[in-house]
Amino acid sequence: GHGKMRAVAVTFAALCLLIAGTHASDELVLRKVNDTTCLDGSTAGYYVTQAVGESSNWIVFLQGGGECVDDATCAGRLHTDLGSSANWAPSGGRPADITRAAPFSNWNVLYVPYCTGDLHYGSRVTPSGLHFTGHSNLERILEDALNETAIGSADTVIISGESAGGLGCIQNTDYIADKLPSVSHVFSVPIAGFYFGQQIYDGPGHTSGGLPSFETQAFQKYAAEWGAVPHKQCAEAFGQDAWKCLMTANVVQYLRVPVFVVEAQTDQVVLMY
Repeated sequence: GHGKMRAVAVTFAALCLLIAGTHASDELVLRKVNDTTCLDGSTAGYYVTQAVGESSNWIVFLQGGGECVDDATCAGRLHTDLGSSANWAPSGGRPADITRAAPFSNWNVLYVPYCTGDLHYGSRVTPSGLHFTGHSNLERILEDALNETAIGSADTVIISGESAGGLGCIQNTDYIADKLPSVSHVFSVPIAGFYFGQQIYDGPGHTSGGLPSFETQAFQKYAAEWGAVPHKQCAEAFGQDAWKCLMTANVVQYLRVPVFVVEAQTDQVVLMY
């Protein structure tokens, strides 16, 4: 009801005040991580910056960039930054609006580039050599970050991502939080990642976005192709239909971390179908 919405608004306002009064470096430095791979098999990793001073707040941000599900749909991205780390810059500026804008511009950032085409869900290498390893990469990246940064002793961590990264954010939020048991406050802020199963209109005057299908049944195929790792509690509840947990509308009820959904009413991807 309205009371619950007001409570969420107040809680988010309080979240915005949980900020150390320091200034962050704008430069993120790339760390390649062993046993991580992009679609083409090149080594993946993450970008990180730590605030100058004593900030104990972090944003973990998953990059977006669509998805692919087989050799044909992945061919166009395989040799781009969305499929390979070959041309990733060794450093760069803050890459996403949420990491640049107040009140978060002085937070530490752990930025996960998206190069697996699997919504950060996967753990499989296909017979043709496509590395759908988004979730597996996240496991290794968190291990490295806990050893190499101060994120494990953070006061507040926001887990976020946009588009494909927003879907990955929702699916992996509790997994990431479980890897940060000493962190006092963990919140999830998926941006443009909350999708319901769709029935595509193909009648007169229909449009096509040229993207893989977001119909619910399509995700059964994607789960197998990617070796997708669904949310643990959701998967237990759905049993043999655990693949349905890849749809954010199904998994969100099982999340333990508080979630603040950011979604445009006129989302471009939804309108293109």
